[in-house]
Amino acid sequence: MSKLAVNFQSIPRFGESLVRDSGMEYAFVIDPPDSPCFPTAKVIGRTYIPDAEANELVLKGAAGAEEWFNRWLPIYESRDYVHAWESPNEPHPMWDYQFRISLKEFLIKWSQLMHSRGWKTVGGSFSVGWPNIDEAKDVGAGLAACDYWSVHEYSAPTMYDEESWLCLRYRRTVQELREAGFPIRPLIITECGIDGGVLDGTPVGVARPGWKTFCDNNVDLYMQQLAWYDSELMKDEYVEAAAIFVGGPYQDWLDFEVTDALASKIANYMIETPTPQPPPVVDDKAKGIDVSKYQGDINWELVKADGYSFVIIRASGRNDELTAVVTDPKFASYYDGAGSVGLLRGAYHGVRPEFGGQAKLFVESVGDRHLELGYYADLEVRELTDEKCQTFLYYTDLRLTEKLGLDEGSKPTRVYTSPGFMSGRDTSWAEDRVLWLAHWTENESDIIIPKPWDAWEFWQHGVGDAGTVDGISTRIDLDKFVGTLAELVEKYMPENGDDEDMIEVVDLNGNVIAGGWEAAEARGARVIRASVPDGKVGWKVSRLILDTGGSMAFRLYAKDSNGAPISGVVMFQGWDSDDPAAKTLPPDAAPMLVEGVAAQPEGLPNKALVLDNQFSGPDGYLEWTWGPGEFLNPLSPAHWCWVMPGDEKWMSDVVFVPGWWDEHIKYWVVFEKVEGDEEPEEPEEPVTGDLEEVVVELRRLAVAAEYMVAHWPYK
Repeated sequence: MSKLAVNFQSIPRFGESLVRDSGMEYAFVIDPPDSPCFPTAKVIGRTYIPDAEANELVLKGAAGAEEWFNRWLPIYESRDYVHAWESPNEPHPMWDYQFRISLKEFLIKWSQLMHSRGWKTVGGSFSVGWPNIDEAKDVGAGLAACDYWSVHEYSAPTMYDEESWLCLRYRRTVQELREAGFPIRPLIITECGIDGGVLDGTPVGVARPGWKTFCDNNVDLYMQQLAWYDSELMKDEYVEAAAIFVGGPYQDWLDFEVTDALASKIANYMIETPTPQPPPVVDDKAKGIDVSKYQGDINWELVKADGYSFVIIRASGRNDELTAVVTDPKFASYYDGAGSVGLLRGAYHGVRPEFGGQAKLFVESVGDRHLELGYYADLEVRELTDEKCQTFLYYTDLRLTEKLGLDEGSKPTRVYTSPGFMSGRDTSWAEDRVLWLAHWTENESDIIIPKPWDAWEFWQHGVGDAGTVDGISTRIDLDKFVGTLAELVEKYMPENGDDEDMIEVVDLNGNVIAGGWEAAEARGARVIRASVPDGKVGWKVSRLILDTGGSMAFRLYAKDSNGAPISGVVMFQGWDSDDPAAKTLPPDAAPMLVEGVAAQPEGLPNKALVLDNQFSGPDGYLEWTWGPGEFLNPLSPAHWCWVMPGDEKWMSDVVFVPGWWDEHIKYWVVFEKVEGDEEPEEPEEPVTGDLEEVVVELRRLAVAAEYMVAHWPYK
């Protein structure tokens, strides 16, 4: 399809019909009017102030961007029909390094401000012949922050002259940006045509000659050049449009005017130009999103129904006041909501250069929640040095290695970053880590994979407009997995998880609920398995009973291996509360996960609800009732249950179970008495003498510590 458009200084009488009849996808308008114009096209708007004044703001960097944003805010708010807004026109002096750095900072800040209001940006607006060779990388991060980028392309006496140095110069800039590792945003050439100003000796301060002079008013001759230029544009998928300068010109630009006759030629050409039919693209990659508190309330069922299968949730990051890093207040509810509909979940932390303790915050924010897709360090702030990146990853690795029971030296922390961020860095700290790539382009062939990676696992490829993801009302980042949904599930949920940690879930009638354990996990259920040596007695969590109605009565069942009830068994529910009903227990009444060691999971108090009669009754269960607000504190772990160690030093699983008062949803826990079947360890060489008791005690503690590191989720 033709990529031609028109740049309008004012809108002539034929303007709307030209855009409509030609099928132009875009129209560029300087100082767009109050009322909507060009309803059939995407309007790109530019706000005008004198170049010298605009360049002074650019030189201020981020501070200038705020001034620019506030100056035009009433215009932005009153022209909601505008598809995207362009940055200051033809910034200069582009030959000055400090100016280029200021422009980069300006574009980043301006885009952040615009995006916070849901508005798209077009960054650059470079005059013909700029940026200079080898200088585009200095503003690459600024262009990457925008939704589009823009250049002006003219030549003279014809558009063919100095091809790729004047017209089609954008290809050189794209190559430089790619080599520097920056993503290539869609390009809009907001001015193009014939301009005698590119020729040496053109007087300054007088009207410059345009196509009328150089083509001797021959519209056919000019149209041939525009058609050539358009045919070249169609070879580059990242080019969105090129706006011919100028429709409705002011007095100084009459020699460039898109006249009635030229408009007719343009429309006929665009109508007659066949639309290339690309081969059908079959994209069966699994789709996902990433979210933070700024997405507000989410209807996860609608997200799932819209074809999304995974989500990466911000667990922690900088607060709105910019004074600290904090747990994202929506993380817990997003985690539960996404899991309740079967979305696979990951978590990320937005790493900042100015705060300490971020690895600890990140891991503690996730807590005991199971992440199918793992933990991601969000590395995108340019001020993060290589040393700070390495430090955050090192300490997060240490905590996760201990928490997840991984081998020493493991690198479980994954990385979210962009080619622009990684450009020019010592990337050794990123080696052997899974990459979640941020590169906003719809074309996979345009992806740039930064060093040290040679492949991406997840790809953040763009942003959805408001409403494009069902169930979410805000702008939302869109992601893909490198493979299909089946491959995603196979990789991250092999055989639906570890059978050892799968617990059967039934309804009140004993019917097995398909996917019941996954749903319980999504609500916060967890189990820590006890190690029962050969010949010893233990208690295993065999099933959960889902109760979705009635009172909030809660039960713990004790049964033998045949399912028969056992009375007289002491069972406890842990309670992390200052309520007087939460009794501190004797040390040997805590859970016993390994032989000879009774202790609560780390980080939880040795407290429980202690009833007048703590024994299971004739039907094998112990029951109590909760009131509103008591059953689950969403900011702390769910209640945990275990069978008290007996005289024979029983080992007992510990299970964490959630509940919601408003929905009357709770799980009853069934413990089954079992005989240990672990192979006895080979006897070690006996130690005699005074050290015998010390060695025995140290061995016992070593076994217990090893088990805690491998299995307990609270670090």
